[in-house]
Amino acid sequence: MKKILLAVILLTTVGFSDVEKDMKACDGGNMASCNKVGVAYGMGEKGLDRASNKARVYFTKACDGGNLEGCTYLGFSYIEEKNYFNAMKYFTKACNGGNAMACSNIATMYAQGDGTKQDYFKSVKYYTKACDGNYALACYKLGVGHFGGYAGCSQSFPKAKALFNKACKGGIPMACDKYAEMKRQGH
Repeated sequence: MKKILLAVILLTTVGFSDVEKDMKACDGGNMASCNKVGVAYGMGEKGLDRASNKARVYFTKACDGGNLEGCTYLGFSYIEEKNYFNAMKYFTKACNGGNAMACSNIATMYAQGDGTKQDYFKSVKYYTKACDGNYALACYKLGVGHFGGYAGCSQSFPKAKALFNKACKGGIPMACDKYAEMKRQGH
């Protein structure tokens, strides 16, 4: 029992020590470290209590310093409180800089009409940009659209199959299942 308690204390201390190092690196201008601290606060990791307001401070610093991942996480922090205007602002900044996950989030906002007029064609545009940037989940979502011919996508089994294959190679198990199913059906 003492060994388990000691291991937990050591792991918590090591995690917090990493955060302290990242905080110092962030203060020194390392924007990737600012983002790491933001994630630690946002998720309540490495011995820190979950504190979305503190996470946002670090994500903002990272984003303002040019870290696109920080902009994406900043967008997520605004989604959490349903502030879609600011979420779209930071996702757009990150997407325009080449962050494929941010492009996928914009696509989802257009598909669902979150903070914007529902627009499937814009949704497809941003999912395509995200998929072209190798964000596998976006490829899967496009594959679903082309398979069924909905949400702004024309029905195309060859496109759907290719997108499911790309998403599968990117680590999306559901895409592997759809790809295998399409092969079995002769598509």
